[in-house]
Amino acid sequence: LNGCYEALDGGNTADALVDFTGGVSEPVALDEENCSGDLEKRKRLYQNLLKAHSRKSLISCSIRPESGDQLEAQMGCGLVKGHAYGVTDVRKVRIGEGLMSYFNKEKLYMVRMRNPWGSTEWNGPWSDA
Repeated sequence: LNGCYEALDGGNTADALVDFTGGVSEPVALDEENCSGDLEKRKRLYQNLLKAHSRKSLISCSIRPESGDQLEAQMGCGLVKGHAYGVTDVRKVRIGEGLMSYFNKEKLYMVRMRNPWGSTEWNGPWSDA
């Protein structure tokens, strides 16, 4: 490991998880899965995430930069291209307020992520801002 962990600079999260845990990695490229246009595929992806999270799986995600110049580029929403985000929670949240939300069948699928190296935060809907 180049002498110490401090010497590490970047790398592939999936490879690191395999090396540290001895487990297996299952990468999913959302752009290749065409999840943005197909509601059923998005629901299936979310169910897989929910199942993996409930089984205490280690889940990470990132935004692949199109080119080397875009590495570390901050997007308008506050996320950074090329940074690894750990998934800290996966939930299905009822929409509405108070008791009425209990009877509402519409749900919002949410994934909470954390970038331990980042100095920026998500600033879109549901952010702290």
